[in-house]
Amino acid sequence: MEREMERLHQDYRAVEGSLGNTMLALVVTRGYVSKLFRNEAISDFLDRHPPELAFEMRSIIDAVGGDARMLDR
Repeated sequence: MEREMERLHQDYRAVEGSLGNTMLALVVTRGYVSKLFRNEAISDFLDRHPPELAFEMRSIIDAVGGDARMLDR
């Protein structure tokens, strides 16, 4: 059981160490996708053709923005 706890602790440290890089990639991606949606032609195209994709992308933008603010606290 001690070995399992140590292994879990190591896994936790590995995930904790990579969280910063993951969040950075998500925040940069969020910025890029947000910029795409500010372009009216692209936004209209996505809203008309695969509307589910546009809805999901906007949901992800909102979620990543909220997660990034939570890390700042």
